[in-house]
Amino acid sequence: MDEGRTWPGTAVRMSDIPFDTMATARLLRDSGIEERQAAAITTAIKDGVTGGVATKTDLERVESALRTDIERVESALRTDIARLDADIARLETEFKADTAKLESALRTDIARLETEFKADFARLETELRWMRLIGAAVLAVLVLPWLAELVSATMP
Repeated sequence: MDEGRTWPGTAVRMSDIPFDTMATARLLRDSGIEERQAAAITTAIKDGVTGGVATKTDLERVESALRTDIERVESALRTDIARLDADIARLETEFKADTAKLESALRTDIARLETEFKADFARLETELRWMRLIGAAVLAVLVLPWLAELVSATMP
């Protein structure tokens, strides 16, 4: 708001200086200026000195407008906050559902991998048994003749 003009060369606001309109009009009349002109000059001087000063009614009007604006902004903020709360709740629900789906898919994948691992492990165990049997058979085929020779050579 306009703080008002200051008295030249000072920080004193012109609107803070009391202005006696009656005394000014009387002074002008006493100096020979007719009454209507003295009143007009006095009004012009008063308006020049105190112009831009808000009245109580002006302040009340501005206060009322500000209150209305604040209420409108508060209402808009409450609406926006409610909308954001609803969006957050919706996103939270979607996140929980997505997380549950992902968890279910991971559990399914883990169970499938566990089954595959067990099957692969069982297949490897079977192959290892066969390898041992084949190894034992090869060893028996190769070593038995040599053992037979050794036994026959050491026996009289």
